[in-house]
Amino acid sequence: MKNIIFLLLTISATFAQEITKAELVKTAKTFTLDTISYKLSGEGFEFLKAEMKTNQNFLLGEYHNSSLVSKFTQSLFPVLKASNYKVWVTEISPTSVRKLNSFLDSKDFTKNITDFTTKYVKNNDAIPFFSSFPDFEMLQASRNNEFELWGLDQHYFGGFQFVMDDIYNGYDAKIKLEYPTLIQDASKPDGDLAFSKLFDLSKNKLAQSIKKEMLESIVIYTDYSAGKYYQNNTVRSKLMKTNYNSYYTNYLNTKKIEPKAFFKFGSNHISKGLSPLGILDLGDFINQLSQMKNQESIHIQLCYRFELDKNVMTDRLTSGDYPIELLELYKENEWVVLDLRPFQAKLYNEQLKKVPKIELSKEMIDCIKQFDVLILSPEKVK
Repeated sequence: MKNIIFLLLTISATFAQEITKAELVKTAKTFTLDTISYKLSGEGFEFLKAEMKTNQNFLLGEYHNSSLVSKFTQSLFPVLKASNYKVWVTEISPTSVRKLNSFLDSKDFTKNITDFTTKYVKNNDAIPFFSSFPDFEMLQASRNNEFELWGLDQHYFGGFQFVMDDIYNGYDAKIKLEYPTLIQDASKPDGDLAFSKLFDLSKNKLAQSIKKEMLESIVIYTDYSAGKYYQNNTVRSKLMKTNYNSYYTNYLNTKKIEPKAFFKFGSNHISKGLSPLGILDLGDFINQLSQMKNQESIHIQLCYRFELDKNVMTDRLTSGDYPIELLELYKENEWVVLDLRPFQAKLYNEQLKKVPKIELSKEMIDCIKQFDVLILSPEKVK
């Protein structure tokens, strides 16, 4: 009886612990990235490397269009490969993935992808997140480390032109002679019939699936333009999950093994539970799938503190976007890592109390609910 009473008192004392900023930040680890050798080092890197080994899915929620993030990603590929990761899941469309693979398969990858990017630069990046030299190096590193590329997202609006060009260039001379202005007609506001005909005339065996992908993407963009943001995000999220299932099923059928997958998406899509946008997004879907299969997934948000715009430096410490508890740990030449998982159960238990003792910002509370790990980049983002 005494042992039972002692146990209950111990449990009560444990539940009574406050969740404080000091308790959180003392768990911080750091690492460095050599952007010449693409080598990572430090306690924080050893932590990430250990997580790669134990998790089936490694989800990196990035901030977009950063050359340093591309270099960081490039440095991860050899380490991920050593932990048997085989798949890189990206925030682009299946059609864009096929285009990138065509460059990777060519004899002069750098020239071909550079020429392509230059040709379509007026369209605001034909393939998002793969438009700069650091992006090209990152992509080449993925192939060098034998990663298979998956694309789950809508087709980016800036990439419609190259798709139409590729389809039209595949026509024989007779059809081109009969329909010399088909691309121009399909690009007009009232060009729906011409757009459909462009694909229907094609002998490309993927033409109809590409057409379907384009039409689904148009619906998603139309919802956004009309201010139907919930519809836009939920339909887009459903598309990502559908595309994932397609790739995943095909991989299982051909490889006969569960893929270890690395995801690199905007952080809104990587969270568990309700995303920062208030929907059950891709990250939650992967988390639930992992649980069903008795596997593990780790969900990481990549953050930054300083933003440089037109020679004006903004300190996001007061902007409310990221947790102040993390931003205060900023280091000029090091990346800071916080493991939030030890605080998830404690936060849940404490919030159910009548008078919860939580000395954390709202932003940090949200992050503990949505992510497993936070990484603070030293980058001054432009």
